[in-house]
Amino acid sequence: MNSAHSKSVLLINPPLVKSSTNVWRHIDSCTPPFGLAILAAILLEQGISVKILDCNALGIPLDMMERSLPTGTYDIVGITASTALFHNAQQVAAICRKQYPAATIIMGGVHPTVRPDECLECPSIDLVVRGEGERSFLKLARGAEPASVSGVSYRSDGTVIHTDADMRPVDIDENPLPAYQLLPMNRYHTALGSSRRLPGIGLVVSRGCPGRCTYCYGHFLGRKVRFRDPRIIFNEIQLLMSNYGIREVAFYDDTFTTYRKKVRSLCRLLIDSRTDLSWSCFSRVDTVDLDTLRIMRAAGCHQISVGVESGSEMILDNINKDIDLSRTVRMVSECRKVGIMVRACFMLGNPGETPETIRQTIDFAKQLNPDIVLFNITTPYPGTRMFDWADSNGYLTTYDWRDYDLSKVVMELPSVNKEHLECAYKRAYREFYLRPAYLWKRLLKIRSLADIKMNWNGLQAVFKTGRKS
Repeated sequence: MNSAHSKSVLLINPPLVKSSTNVWRHIDSCTPPFGLAILAAILLEQGISVKILDCNALGIPLDMMERSLPTGTYDIVGITASTALFHNAQQVAAICRKQYPAATIIMGGVHPTVRPDECLECPSIDLVVRGEGERSFLKLARGAEPASVSGVSYRSDGTVIHTDADMRPVDIDENPLPAYQLLPMNRYHTALGSSRRLPGIGLVVSRGCPGRCTYCYGHFLGRKVRFRDPRIIFNEIQLLMSNYGIREVAFYDDTFTTYRKKVRSLCRLLIDSRTDLSWSCFSRVDTVDLDTLRIMRAAGCHQISVGVESGSEMILDNINKDIDLSRTVRMVSECRKVGIMVRACFMLGNPGETPETIRQTIDFAKQLNPDIVLFNITTPYPGTRMFDWADSNGYLTTYDWRDYDLSKVVMELPSVNKEHLECAYKRAYREFYLRPAYLWKRLLKIRSLADIKMNWNGLQAVFKTGRKS
C-alpha cells in the first residue's frame, strides 16, 4: 500500500438478487449497510477520504457495475459479503480490479470470516478482514503491513497466511454513529407490513445473540450481547428524524429485548421526550415479559418479530432453540393484550424433519394465528453447527451460495424428500393466508389507502410464493 499520501477508500455493498418465488423478493426491507457505514465514520474521524456505493439500495445490477463505479483512484476498495452475496461480491471485486488496478481490494463480512481461504481463491481479492473489522481495517487504511494486523488473511508467495484473531470485543458505544451522509437515505425502507408510517428505516443497536441455535452464527459476534447505551440510541433516532424525516424504525437486532432494563430505559427516553415514532423489533419469546411489553407499546412499539421455527418440540430440541411452544403461546397472548402485533417466523426442513412435523408446524402457525407469518426453508449457512453437521453427513446438495436464500432446498434430509419440502413451503403460505377468517381480520384492520396497498402487495407475495408448480 502506498502510504505517501492521504488514503482514499471506497466501500461497496454488492447487489443482491432474489428469485421470483422467494417471498423475500416481494416483502424484504432495504437496510443501510451498517458495518460499512460505521467503518466509514471511523475512517472520516481519522481524516481518511471515503465513499460508500450501496449497489443494493441503488438497484445497480452487475452488468451496470463498471459504469456505476465512481471515477478517480482509490488506495483501498472494501467489499462486504454475506453467504448469499458472495458470488456477486466476487464479481464486484473483479470489476474493481479492472477499474482500480493499483487498489488493495479487501473483503469482509460473515462469509469471508468463516471461509477466508475460499475468498482468497479469487485473484481479485488481496485481503480478508475476519470478524469485527473496525480495528483491523483502520490499521490497514493507515498503511500497516497485513502481517502486523490481527484478524487478517492474505496470500504470500502462493500461500494463504492467517494472522491471529483479535479476540477483544469492540466497544460499540465508542463507535461513532454511521456515516448516514454517505448513503442514499431515500432508498431505504422497512419490510412490507412492518411499518405504520413512512419514511421508515432499519436500525441495528446491538451485537451478538444469547441463543445457541444450530442454524445461526451467533458465535460470530459472541453469545455475550452488547447493547448500546440507550442515550446513544435515542440520540441516533433524533438525528434520523430531524435530518431525514424518519417516522418509523425497525430494530433488526437478532434479539432486541435481550437486556430488558436497557430497552425500558430507551422506552422511557422516548416517552418522556414525547418522540413521535413508531417502531418494531426482533425478539425471542423468552426475553420479554408483560411489563416490558406495556412500556414498549407506550413508547411506540407496534410489532414484534419472533422466531418460532417449528410446531414440534422434537425439532426445537434438534436445533437447540431452547424455547417451548407453551411459552410461545403465552408471549403472543401477552402481545395481543397490550396491542402489539406479532410477526412469527417458521423454518421447514430442520434436522429430523418429517412430513408429520411439517404438518405440526403449519397447524401450530394457524393455531397461534399471529398477525403475520413467514415460512422459510431451513438453510445451513457456512460457519454454523448445522452446516458442519449437514456437510459431514453428506446432506448438502450444493455449494452454490446463490441458492442459500431461504427459499431453496440445499439440504437433502433422509427423513423428508426435497419435493415434499418444496411443496410444503408453498402450501404453508396458501393454508395460512387464504383462510377466510384471516382475510376478514385483515380487511377489518384497513384504515387507509396505504393499508390497502400493503395488504394487496402482501397478497400478491403470497400468491407468487405459494403458487403450485
